Amino acid sequence: MKRFLVRKWVWCVVLVTTMLVGGYAVRAGFQPRAAISVAAPPGQLVERVQEVECDSPHGWPVVVVRDVAAGAEWWVQQPCRAVRGTRFVATSHFGNDKTPPGTRYQLVVLAMRDAEEANRFTVGSSFDQLPSETPHSEPVELVRQ
Repeated sequence: MKRFLVRKWVWCVVLVTTMLVGGYAVRAGFQPRAAISVAAPPGQLVERVQEVECDSPHGWPVVVVRDVAAGAEWWVQQPCRAVRGTRFVATSHFGNDKTPPGTRYQLVVLAMRDAEEANRFTVGSSFDQLPSETPHSEPVELVRQ
């Protein structure tokens, strides 16, 4: 009987540990950051209007840009166009004709489930914070020429 209780106790410890580790692994797989790459190295000079390439293996991308200045909003850019496989291109705007050279911007690519969900983002609309539950790339800092 004692041997049975020890086995049962060991089984429970193993099961609970496995569930905790497995639960953590599942949550880690759904973190807000996604494996999205932007084909622009940090600090790259950009024109006022420029094509931005990204690779989004998980869903349909939406490109958002903001001025690094404090309190700046994220602005939704033109819809992404599929190029080949998981490669996408979007026409992005970095300021306007009055924006001085050297202005720094951050670009983030949001990963939506599909093109229909991505189309819910209206071009030119803005928001204060990135959607917390939406997977997205790391911010890439770009500089206006």
